Amino acid sequence: MNKTTIQSTRFNFVWFCIFYMINSSVFFSGNRYLRFFAFSFLILFIFGIKKTDSKVKLIILINNMLIVIQGLMFGFKLLTFFTYPLLMIFIPYQIYKQYKSTFFEYYLKLIYFFSIFTSIIWILEKNISIVRSFIRKMVILLHPYSTDVWPRSLIIYTSVFSTLPDISRNAGIAHEPGAWAFYLTFAISLNNIIRNEFFSKRNIIMILGLISTFSTTGYIMLFMVLTLWLFSLKQKNNFVRMSKMLIIPLFLFLSYFLYNQLDFLGDKINKHVETQMEGDLDNRYSTGRFIRLRKGLNVAIHNPIFGRGIITASSEEDMYSASKIPSGYLVGVLAQYGFIFGILYLYFLYKGSVVVSRQYNVTDIRKYSLFLILIINGFSQAQMYNYLALMLFYAGLFYKKQQMEIGNVQK
Repeated sequence: MNKTTIQSTRFNFVWFCIFYMINSSVFFSGNRYLRFFAFSFLILFIFGIKKTDSKVKLIILINNMLIVIQGLMFGFKLLTFFTYPLLMIFIPYQIYKQYKSTFFEYYLKLIYFFSIFTSIIWILEKNISIVRSFIRKMVILLHPYSTDVWPRSLIIYTSVFSTLPDISRNAGIAHEPGAWAFYLTFAISLNNIIRNEFFSKRNIIMILGLISTFSTTGYIMLFMVLTLWLFSLKQKNNFVRMSKMLIIPLFLFLSYFLYNQLDFLGDKINKHVETQMEGDLDNRYSTGRFIRLRKGLNVAIHNPIFGRGIITASSEEDMYSASKIPSGYLVGVLAQYGFIFGILYLYFLYKGSVVVSRQYNVTDIRKYSLFLILIINGFSQAQMYNYLALMLFYAGLFYKKQQMEIGNVQK
């Protein structure tokens, strides 16, 4: 690797780190000056753009057509008409064109680094009062919230003030532990695809970080990735055969055991089911993933063709209303874009998962893992328009041209 290539790789990695922090960290969420800086930084990227593909122009056209139709029916804001396709369609497309499959390689390196770094900080914060006091004073100083129930971000680490009883959860660099579990699981699956490794040092470190999130959805996603890897093995020895036979019964047994033995887990699930699966959707005292699911289906059923709420102006303002769209969640895709365009978006996510896997010569059952992670996570986290998802979408959109290339990031 020559000097120019090394410098270019370092620059790309630094740029990606900054971009990822802007996209994911809650540090930027509550300060309009920081949001302006983040937006300006992304705008600078478009100066190096190349000609836009006709497919992307069609997507922007369809998106804006839906925004106008929804605006005539529910509400419209001119500024968002331009900024939404810029941030959610055009800029991700330009990033895809520049990075292609190396985007996921940079992402894997980044998450692996922060899984080590944030786990160390989390352990120190959890066990050493001086460290805990220092971190919490710093985050309150840099990014104050009105109450203590929200996570506090230092960009490179998020301190979760309000935790489960007697349990301190690791949120990494994400806005909350469940989101960090999603980022880690996605990286674990990528490592399995790119390097054909599962029980490697890198994955074990990220799995330990995932365990520290105490995320139910994260554990389910990890089990799914493990199961797909296990069934992809071609060895015919007795250990592999026995593992395939026992993996699902073992998971069911462990789930039942943990459900009954861990009070926070059983109580959490029972409370969600009891309070959210029945009753009025307008109930102001009932919130959560099951309520979001029911509200999203309600909006999708009443707006099956054109959807509702792509931009905030066409969404229901009352967050407790039965018509409030759960933006970014799985069911929110169908609610915001209607069944036709929503299903098309999910199809290209599926196709992208297959295409990215094939770029690394993975054609077995593991090729579905990235898509399934997004689907499972979509029930509890608003990540369906995350840049990871959008990179998969563009990979699926351009799969016929086979434009993705294996990156030159050193493995």
